Amino acid sequence: MGFAIWPKPIFNFMKFKDILSKAKGYVFNSEDGRGDKYALYRSMGRANFGDGKNQTKLLSYNDISLYVNRAVDKRAEKVSEVEFVLKDSKGKVVERNWVIDLLNKPNDMHTGKQFWKLFQKHYDITGNAFIHLERDGELFSKNPVKSMHLLTPNLVTVKFNPEGTEITGYDYASPTGIISYTTDEVIYAFNPDPSCPLRGESLLRSGVRAIETEITLAEYHARVLQNGGKVDGVFKFKTPLNKQQIKEMKEAYIEERAGAAKADIPLFLGGEADYIRLGLNPEELSYLESKVSTIKDITALTGVPLALLGVTQQETFANADAAIGVFLRETIKPLIINLVSLLDWRLVPEEFELDYVDPTPEDVDRKIKLATAAYGTDSSTINERRSMLGLEPSTEKEADMLFVSFTKTPIGSEPAAPAEKSIMTKAGKAMKHPLQDPEFRKMYGDVQLKRFDSRQSRMLKDVQAYFKSQKLRIIDSLGGLKQFKKKGLLDEIFDTSLEVKIARDSVLPLLRQFLAEAGKDATEMLDYDFDFTVTSSIERWIDDRVNVFAHEINKTTFGKLQDQFSESFEAGETRQQLISRIEGVYDGFNDVRARTIARTEVHGAMQKGTVEGYRQAGSPIKIWVWASGVKGGVREEHAAMDGQERPIDMPFSNGLMWPGDPSGDPGETVNCECTI
Repeated sequence: MGFAIWPKPIFNFMKFKDILSKAKGYVFNSEDGRGDKYALYRSMGRANFGDGKNQTKLLSYNDISLYVNRAVDKRAEKVSEVEFVLKDSKGKVVERNWVIDLLNKPNDMHTGKQFWKLFQKHYDITGNAFIHLERDGELFSKNPVKSMHLLTPNLVTVKFNPEGTEITGYDYASPTGIISYTTDEVIYAFNPDPSCPLRGESLLRSGVRAIETEITLAEYHARVLQNGGKVDGVFKFKTPLNKQQIKEMKEAYIEERAGAAKADIPLFLGGEADYIRLGLNPEELSYLESKVSTIKDITALTGVPLALLGVTQQETFANADAAIGVFLRETIKPLIINLVSLLDWRLVPEEFELDYVDPTPEDVDRKIKLATAAYGTDSSTINERRSMLGLEPSTEKEADMLFVSFTKTPIGSEPAAPAEKSIMTKAGKAMKHPLQDPEFRKMYGDVQLKRFDSRQSRMLKDVQAYFKSQKLRIIDSLGGLKQFKKKGLLDEIFDTSLEVKIARDSVLPLLRQFLAEAGKDATEMLDYDFDFTVTSSIERWIDDRVNVFAHEINKTTFGKLQDQFSESFEAGETRQQLISRIEGVYDGFNDVRARTIARTEVHGAMQKGTVEGYRQAGSPIKIWVWASGVKGGVREEHAAMDGQERPIDMPFSNGLMWPGDPSGDPGETVNCECTI
């Protein structure tokens, strides 16, 4: 390994300092007048991996060790994929320049990828990499450097000043002789050795034992496999043999047994001797298992994950994918940064800056979490969040404005709202009502319309079920009568109080739920800190509203049935004909009337819940929102009211407290889908 033994006084600090002060270049004044500067380094009990001999040995490790070769090759391959970017003083990317051309095509013999891959291999294996810059020679050349060439590290001698603190040049042992280069002609990349800061430390140095173990294991098992996986045996002589006899016996054995064709043929000897045949146990033949621990050492040494070394039997896809991501981020990216920084310093003119494209894979989940957090904390603009997600910026002016948490309206986009129209948020600041923003108002209207449609569908099923059950009750009652041809028959079989109670019980829970959900939606939109509460006054309102609803629908139903009963009696129809008339009434209810009832009642409950939510959140105003997405006919007067503001306890211009207000005229409320 190139160790040297020195007398103990060398470790005396003052004498050590004195010896260093006498050092000149590679030679210092030792007892015999010869020696190299790094003998001091070796004297401290460490191998001199900086000299050519040991660099050659390290290079041989890369040739012999399969996994070292693969790991170093994988590191170099990833570094060689670097995408250089040149920027001018203003940060603008420069597409064409001699620097970029040179980095992408260093010379006529290598592509850019080949060149930087070999560069990284030199750097990893020996700790040093040398780039010779072949300059143009012309004073005003557009391309000051014509080409770049890599110098084999173990053939380069680094020259120092007498103090050993500065590099003065390089000697390269080329096939034609020693070539001397100045420091301006060579870019010297090295991984500083803590014990010798101006020389490189090999990536492989700390892993020499693991590498040699891996090589030894490979050689051992190769021999075992060549020998059929077993050792033939030993000869045990009963009488002692002298050296000459042992030598002759060995020669005879080799002569008789040489060659694979003679394997397993017994050897016949004279004299008293026992032949003991040996075999290997299964543990000795566990070739792969014995290598795994060593491979893991090489993985730790190089940072290359097992999956990239071809060892995948214990790796899940998720683990392997995560390990490769860490490898690119924690191993390859720092190497690229180191390379780009060096080239920017030694090669790129001052008016430019060399950069690179980040090789690490995009962490989509992390980007989404960051964008979500930025949105939730109101700490970013729309375009900043779009940039986080890799999207093109929006051209809308609001996209570069900050939005307050509950309204998402641009800060400072309009003068502050009058005090009577502002909302006191949990932070104690007066903020605009969110529905004052036309774009937000339209979006809100669309969302509310979808909520309304969903709740209306649920209500419709309950109303249709109620009408169906009512029809069956009437027909069943009619069937139990002996005399059905008489006036006042409907009064006898239609129990109004019972029907009102059944209707009330059918829809009250659902409408109460819809009102509470609407109130909760309103308080959340205004960023109210507390939950929406269905107070006793709200309970009384919904209870009174359902009672009115139950009486009204049964009053209308009774009137329609009364007409059919009267016509049937006057026509002298049979029982079955009367039943057909009853079914005809309810068939119409199942679609048009049931849908109208469901729409009207759900709409009213939602608007009441919304206005109560505004009250609980402290909003002094309410704003009319026209349902532009409504599928039915359009009320022009309602469209004209879009954005109209009123104090929370004052009616709108059409006299309604809110869209669908049950106290309003049916012409204003029936089939209305506007909201507040």
